[in-house]
Amino acid sequence: MTQPTKGIPPEMRPLIDDLQYRQELHDRIFHSDIYTLAKPERLKHLVLHQCKYI
Repeated sequence: MTQPTKGIPPEMRPLIDDLQYRQELHDRIFHSDIYTLAKPERLKHLVLHQCKYI
């Protein structure tokens, strides 16, 4: 299994972990309709959302 933080300097990992934690809290609170979707549906939503801005 690959590590998502591979290549990130060790001193940056606490910052990345904190940002991921805060993003998850935000998503749970403000986007519960999306957060509770199954992973494939959530990914589809995010991809389509990105396409809107491209």
